[in-house]
Amino acid sequence: MTELQDLLPNSKKLSILIIDPDNELREKLASYLRKVYALVDDAANGYDGLSFCKINNYDIVIVDEKMPNMTTEQLIVNIHTTKSDQKIIYFSHEDSIEILNKLITLSVTAVVHKPFEMSDFYTELSRVSEIAYNKNQTQEQLIFAKKMKSEQKKLLENEFQKREKLISELAYERKRIGKLLGENAELSKQSGGSSEDIKKIKYFNDITKIENKYALQLALKGSATKAIIYLNIDHFDLINTLYGMGTGNKVLKATADRIAQYLPKNAKLYNVSVDEFVVLISEPTPDQEKILAEQVITMFEESPLEFDSQPFELSFSVGLVRGSGMQLFVQSKIASKEAKYYGGGTIATFDSKSHYMNKQREDLFWIKTLKSAIHENRILAYYQPIVNNADNSVDHFEVLSRLKDESGNIINADEFIKAAETVGLITKITRIMIDSSFKHFSTNSYKFSINICGYDLHEDYLLELLKYKCELYNIEPSRVYLELIGDSSINNSEILIQQMEKLRALGFHIGIDDINMDYSIFSRILRLNADFIKIDKSFVHGLTDNESHQHIISTIVEFAKKSGVKTVAEHVETIEELRMISKLGVDYSQGFYVGKPSEKSEIIRE
Repeated sequence: MTELQDLLPNSKKLSILIIDPDNELREKLASYLRKVYALVDDAANGYDGLSFCKINNYDIVIVDEKMPNMTTEQLIVNIHTTKSDQKIIYFSHEDSIEILNKLITLSVTAVVHKPFEMSDFYTELSRVSEIAYNKNQTQEQLIFAKKMKSEQKKLLENEFQKREKLISELAYERKRIGKLLGENAELSKQSGGSSEDIKKIKYFNDITKIENKYALQLALKGSATKAIIYLNIDHFDLINTLYGMGTGNKVLKATADRIAQYLPKNAKLYNVSVDEFVVLISEPTPDQEKILAEQVITMFEESPLEFDSQPFELSFSVGLVRGSGMQLFVQSKIASKEAKYYGGGTIATFDSKSHYMNKQREDLFWIKTLKSAIHENRILAYYQPIVNNADNSVDHFEVLSRLKDESGNIINADEFIKAAETVGLITKITRIMIDSSFKHFSTNSYKFSINICGYDLHEDYLLELLKYKCELYNIEPSRVYLELIGDSSINNSEILIQQMEKLRALGFHIGIDDINMDYSIFSRILRLNADFIKIDKSFVHGLTDNESHQHIISTIVEFAKKSGVKTVAEHVETIEELRMISKLGVDYSQGFYVGKPSEKSEIIRE
């Protein structure tokens, strides 16, 4: 009997669309499947379902035999027109040879007969999920291979004079991989080879020829006090990218040889991952790990490695820990990550109460909270008015994301937005805000602004989604402002600029958030042909007593007026700030004094 959890791990990277007019069943299935699938959407009819398919590239689509506003056959044909190899599960109300022949003709992947037991449904879904997952894995491998081939071709075209060198390095890498595969094959046979040969393969790194993390874990057993120096080479991936993996392997081997030769008798070197090394010190003397780590760093700073007349100046993110037991490895790795977090090229000692560890715990809390809130539909849209300073009328509302926690408390986006970036949920939140705001503003005539960022543009879904929402809710694009939040990389990406231009051509307005005195931002305003810009809150707070901030805002306003761009002051919280903002010529104000965010598009003041 197949249960929901049996769908893992294939399901966790897959997306599903359920198209079924039975609201109760559809919502029940969606609620269950959201617990194990990356994305689950649902639609009550064929028209909406097809629109979803045109926007999202679903791995699996579930369709019911009885469909309003178009036949299921038409729906499946249209879905296959959008995606020819779409995996489809068909809910059938009948069981006959005619139905079976029809489904074969329609290239349906699986059939589930209604009414059904959930275990029977999960069995079919598990089978289809495995097919979809394997297909995705194959596609990812092909894409990666094509990308690598493209990069190799580009490199050969740009640096033709290094052609022979690159060919030599590629040959070296093929030879190394072939040797590794041969060794692994011998290991898997578990016969014909000595125990020493098997141990060498399992416990030694094939490039540096020194012991690996499995050997380190054995060495950490016991209660004796030890110290660890965790050495992570900073930006090693750039060496592989610029000079090839063959050169990268030479650098790793030379790094290991140099460190090993330098170590005292009570220390041993391990290669725990591609570009990470561990020095394990037995019976360490006071501060020995710190002194030795500083010496290693200095050694590579003062004497870079060199291959083919090319110097390699290595720096390390170093983590230190002292104690006993297997946990030392994890703790030293965490300390190394802390060193990298602060810029690399430095040393950090593991401290469970450090700012970095507190931040990691906080991030983990918000990641869990955020995922739960998304699954349980507790990400809400709030609306804050933006008021015309000339006549105090509402020009439009900004759509702001909020999270309702399990106790019913409303949490501002500042608390969880970084966690959303960390786990790649920013675009999911944007989609929720788009859906919620279009539904909300379809009932009135207000204009509204939606925050978008570089992640949204990189995924390249906004154009089709916004067009669809405008059609669905009968909202003119001219009512919608797309407010671009701080990603200066957009200014240098022609593809992203082209997206913005296409959106503008459809009638959407473009705004830029958090304007300060970084002059590159003024270039962005001109390139994006923005309709409005928002003055950063740091210049508005305490404005009445800060002449330098008044001067900065005057400069921004002057530039905006000459460029035909409107200005908005954020976080206006007092009557004095509002008066000064108006005096300096800012067109609009936003903040608690002029209107608090709420679930309704209305003005609520302190």
